Amino acid sequence: MESADDILNKVIEEQGRFYGKKPRGGGIIVLAEDPNDRSKLWTCIVSKPKGRHTKFSFPKGGIKDRENVVSAAIREFKEETNLSTSHLDIRYIYEDESHTGTRYVLGIWDGEVKTIPWRIYNDEVDQCRWVNVNNTNLHPERKAMLRAMVEEYWLLKNREKI
Repeated sequence: MESADDILNKVIEEQGRFYGKKPRGGGIIVLAEDPNDRSKLWTCIVSKPKGRHTKFSFPKGGIKDRENVVSAAIREFKEETNLSTSHLDIRYIYEDESHTGTRYVLGIWDGEVKTIPWRIYNDEVDQCRWVNVNNTNLHPERKAMLRAMVEEYWLLKNREKI
């Protein structure tokens, strides 16, 4: 019987063939239900210093040797948010429509959504926070990805009772 990792690697390889290129980066869009109102979702975003303006996005980065999209996305999530992955369940892979070579995965968070205690230990990220999915300050392309992931989340929730 194939392991979940083996199956996931086959899906990733198949997606690479379908899109005609090998993924160069892995990113993650993490969604969590509001414990006080299960119809509301939160997502974890980070800001990376870019000149004078703060640009919010999702944790992401390059794929290192011996990594796949999922392992790169999980590593970047840990590095950029300083959060444990023990409350994270990876459920879906999304192709970034901008064709940057980055694939995003959907992470479902079942831990507490609270202020993230942030310790700056690198110069990649200067802020990390949970925000309501309807109130994000993201580039339109990223908002479109978030909408697609939210739709997938509700499909999974209705189908699998996650």
